[in-house]
Parts: sequence; C-alpha cells; structure tokens
Amino acid sequence: MLLSASDAVETESTPVEIAREFAVAVRHIVSAASIILFGSAARGQWHSDSDLDIYIEVPDGCEIDSIRDAIDSMAWEIGRKNGLVIQTVVYTRGEVWDTPRRSLPFIIAVHGEGKAL
Repeated sequence: MLLSASDAVETESTPVEIAREFAVAVRHIVSAASIILFGSAARGQWHSDSDLDIYIEVPDGCEIDSIRDAIDSMAWEIGRKNGLVIQTVVYTRGEVWDTPRRSLPFIIAVHGEGKAL
C-alpha cells in the first residue's frame, strides 16, 4: 500500500539531528571546523523551550568576522525552520589555545562534556 503525501506522518527532528544538520552547513563554509554541541542538549536535559548551544572552532587565518556573520545567518535560518534558537560561540583555534582563554571553565566544560559533531 502506498501512502500519499497527506497520509505521511510528520516527524520532529531531535536536537542532535538539528545540530548535525547545522554542522554540515557550517562545514560547507569551513570544512576544517571543529563543531561541538554543548549545554542542555549535550547533557540530555534539553526541553522544548531550550536553545541549542554550539561551539565552533575554525583554523587560524580564516576571515573570522565574515565566518561569524555567515554562521549567525545559518543558525537563524536552521533554527527558524526547526522552531528553536541556535546559539553559537565561534573562535579561531589561536583565540582559544594560544591565549589564557584555554583555561576558562567554559572552554574546559565544552571540550570535556560536549559532543563532537
């Protein structure tokens, strides 16, 4: 028996599926980006009012301002499509690992508890 489009059941994407979709889009801009899901979705505590927190590290030498703008636009578009807010934190590798920022509890938590995408 074939189902028509009206018979199809619409399924809602999980936060991890949405994060993976977002990661694919980011890698179209910066293929060598390191992308980590963190926060409530990574801890399994996500609920319908939660935002999706994603940490992105790009190689040194990238035009970081234009990359941040492009990532913000993608986050808005994919978030809107899925009915949620995608919050991003974007650094170059040097902004993290070549500075005291590498010792911040936030950076330690993201890399320790986050889920690589």
